[in-house]
Amino acid sequence: MLVPEARSWFSPFPCVRTLKGFDWDSSTADRRQIEELSHCRWVANGDALLFLGLSGVGKTHLAIALGRAAIERGYSTLFTSAVGLLTSLTKAQSEGHLEERLTLFYKPKLLIVDELGYLSFERECAHLFFQLISRRYERGSLLVTSNRSVSEWMGRCVWG
Repeated sequence: MLVPEARSWFSPFPCVRTLKGFDWDSSTADRRQIEELSHCRWVANGDALLFLGLSGVGKTHLAIALGRAAIERGYSTLFTSAVGLLTSLTKAQSEGHLEERLTLFYKPKLLIVDELGYLSFERECAHLFFQLISRRYERGSLLVTSNRSVSEWMGRCVWG
């Protein structure tokens, strides 16, 4: 049964992207694997995906397409940029309502965080991100896109 786009009430996608509209010829993404992921068994299982690659290779396009597929299968989905997520958590902490904000990001079955590692972030931001990820662990799915390898993420933190 298909569920209308309104199920994405947590946060709208920045644009409409589908697997049908993806330029497979210009990508190194494994089409068969991505199409398998579009069935969303990984979301049902609470698994995580990480899309790594240079800017412009289609990570965000695929993330949105998989998010839409999750919504069509009835899963609540939240799309946010890493900068937006961390700004929101930092602001909530300074205003004394971090728990409420963490709950907002904790609730959806699928959380998509776009472009983690694109900008450097301070130690406190890294701590806030860890809090969120640890709360979601094995409870909700996560899809992260990044133009940096995981080993570079720590180097993007400002520890001063």
